[in-house]
Amino acid sequence: MLKSLRAAILNALGITALRAQLSSVENNIQNNVSATNRILAEQELRAAGWHAATTNRQLKLEQTLRNVEVSLQQITKQIESGASRDEMRLRELGLELQRLGQLVKQVRDSGQELS
Repeated sequence: MLKSLRAAILNALGITALRAQLSSVENNIQNNVSATNRILAEQELRAAGWHAATTNRQLKLEQTLRNVEVSLQQITKQIESGASRDEMRLRELGLELQRLGQLVKQVRDSGQELS
């Protein structure tokens, strides 16, 4: 009877020790899972941040490109309108030179008539 009582006590102590070890192992596993989940979440955030930063840089570059295109269009229009203004001014000057040439001719003709 003593032997069976002793065996029961040792068995109970062994089960208690095993339960304590099992509880410790479960806690370690939970801590490792939590740490792994935290690391994965941080990596996902970093990846999302990198993606957002890359997308933001790409959007800024596209906006800059659109601004350059608009500026080039404006400069082209200014050059074209400036060229047509210059052409009109040249035509006006040409007409004015023709009128002056006619006046010079009239003055010469009238001077010849006087002599």
